[in-house]
Amino acid sequence: MALAVGAAVWSLTATQGPCSGGAATLESSWGDARRAALKGAVLATEHRYAPSTWAHLRPRLDLWAADWIETHRAVCLASSDRPTTEHTEPDGSTEAAMACLERARVHLDAFLGVLSDGEANATRNAIYGAAGLPSPKICASLHGPREPNAPAVTQRLAVLNSQLAQAAARANAGEVGTDIEVALQVALEARELGDTRLHVEAMLVQATLRAALGEQHGAQAALREAYRLGVTASYPALTRDAARRLVLMTGVDRAHYSDAQQWQRRALSQLSGQAPDPIARARLLANLAVVHARVGEFTAARDTLARALVLQKSVPDADTMFFVEVYPQLARAMLAGQRFEDAARLARNALTLARENLGEDHPAVAERLVELTAARQQSP
Repeated sequence: MALAVGAAVWSLTATQGPCSGGAATLESSWGDARRAALKGAVLATEHRYAPSTWAHLRPRLDLWAADWIETHRAVCLASSDRPTTEHTEPDGSTEAAMACLERARVHLDAFLGVLSDGEANATRNAIYGAAGLPSPKICASLHGPREPNAPAVTQRLAVLNSQLAQAAARANAGEVGTDIEVALQVALEARELGDTRLHVEAMLVQATLRAALGEQHGAQAALREAYRLGVTASYPALTRDAARRLVLMTGVDRAHYSDAQQWQRRALSQLSGQAPDPIARARLLANLAVVHARVGEFTAARDTLARALVLQKSVPDADTMFFVEVYPQLARAMLAGQRFEDAARLARNALTLARENLGEDHPAVAERLVELTAARQQSP
């Protein structure tokens, strides 16, 4: 992935021109002062891997910011080019897209705040958290309601989104705490205020938190509700995310393998009729490959992973961070099934991706080395 050019991309997108206000809007969240402060906070942890983490984290965040600014500009230009007359009814697209971008910016702010606060696991999980930030690009294709909310409702929804973003950021940093209660309250109020998107997002965060606490049944219930709401309100990206996660969560238990297949079909149905999204398909197939391996279907696991990689490689400079977590799961499943050569190959790939995405000094690299050694030792 071309993250190394993130800083250059950032400087290019911050130039003046029509609809160039996005750079100024994002300045407080990710400008020079914020970058310098975050660098200081990461390095101040004095973890051995802190310098390497910053070296990999900054270009990733620069690229995210460049995507945000470019999406902001594209939405603005599209709105400017749209013909209007006194009889034209607004379609809500611009308002929905700008609201989406603001939600994404709030999530960035929350994530950077957690990192700056020096939470116990924040530096270790920093790059994972950055990779998990909501993509600004999805905001360009949203459509919103024709009727705006009352000012008081809009203000309250902004507060709720900020609270949810804080909970999500702490979860991504490995700090769960009492944030399940926050996600539950946000979901409740979002439903009462009629904001289905925020309700779905709250259920997805709740699922993440419950899974981190080992509450698998609760996590699955939250994901099922997110899927149901997302289908009803036509939020394909959120619906797809819920289904993809359910593929893995239900499929790790052989007794629920048929459930995993069902969620796979549902996720694929959300992809049909949409613009081609090879990365979404690749991630879905990668989760299914893990399921195949967990239940002993090793040939199917290899074939499914191969299909996922073909899709992933079809996108130039695609982010490989997702596979940093997939490869170790596959390697462990192959090792447990005494498929030692497959386990060693997957462990090697896991080690390579960990080094590329996290840096040589990151603890995950040492963990991947241990797993590779174990696979090699048991290989005939």
